[in-house]
Amino acid sequence: MIKVLRPINLLFIVIVMIVIRLALIVPSLATIVVNESDFLSPELSDFQYAMLILSVIGLAAAAYVINDYYDREADKINKPTHAVIGVKIHEKDALIWYYGLNAIALGLGLFLALRVDNLRLFYLFVVSVAVNWLYARYLKKIAFIGNLAVSASLAMVVWMPYLFEPVYFADDLDGIEGMVDFITKVILWTSAAAFLLNLIREIVKDLQDEEGDRAMGCKTLPIAIGIPFTVYILQVLTLGAIGGFAYLMYRFYLMGVNELYWLQQMNVYLGLSILAPCIALFIALFGYKKFSTKYWGWISHALKLIMLLGLFSLLFFKHYLES
Repeated sequence: MIKVLRPINLLFIVIVMIVIRLALIVPSLATIVVNESDFLSPELSDFQYAMLILSVIGLAAAAYVINDYYDREADKINKPTHAVIGVKIHEKDALIWYYGLNAIALGLGLFLALRVDNLRLFYLFVVSVAVNWLYARYLKKIAFIGNLAVSASLAMVVWMPYLFEPVYFADDLDGIEGMVDFITKVILWTSAAAFLLNLIREIVKDLQDEEGDRAMGCKTLPIAIGIPFTVYILQVLTLGAIGGFAYLMYRFYLMGVNELYWLQQMNVYLGLSILAPCIALFIALFGYKKFSTKYWGWISHALKLIMLLGLFSLLFFKHYLES
């Protein structure tokens, strides 16, 4: 069952939420002084934030289970040695795990939404459950739509720590408007980067699984429009990522001219960890005809590593907020 739950992917989600809390949420709130001496602390305690992380990975784990449940026949073709549901785990047991994980996630989500006095946040969990099921049952078989749904789900993970801090949405923001605007922009850029890079990765995975998806009657991009045009779309999206990060680095350069060394260091980090690998991918895709299924798999893993390295760039903002 461990394989079905994708522990590496779940660990990635945990790291995302911990880094955002430690690099952005906690330092930004510490810039707000209350009672002339005390600093503002996060609305959720460390234990409650751990509950939020648990609820999010519960949703993700349930999504992996139901995805493998509906993919069990395709996996016998795409991953014959790794197929689990229907081979090592009975279908009914998989469904029990699916419902149980969703129940835990929804219960924790409801408690935390009430904790921050915003019941509307609970609807995010309900919508996530619905979208995850729709993706596994229908959307992943529709060209590009399924890719967008998965990428949007990852982008939403980036927003969760932010959304559960009521101070960012307070009516009275006297004196902290600049800080709130700064954090909002950083979260927006981070979620946009996560969305775009994961969208590229999802399309790469479709190229990797093309044979099994075709056997299952799925209409993923490689099947619907052909591999050559799919690779062209990949290059366009990769070029978009390159342009976006180059623009962001240029803005950081202009901001860092006045001896903001942390921005200069961040630019070097972004150039090495994200920009250079994206350029390498863009160039490598011209030789896609020589790519094997295993090679597409390596690219998928590389993109996950790029996203993780990009996430750690937020630690530079921690230095800025604490300075």
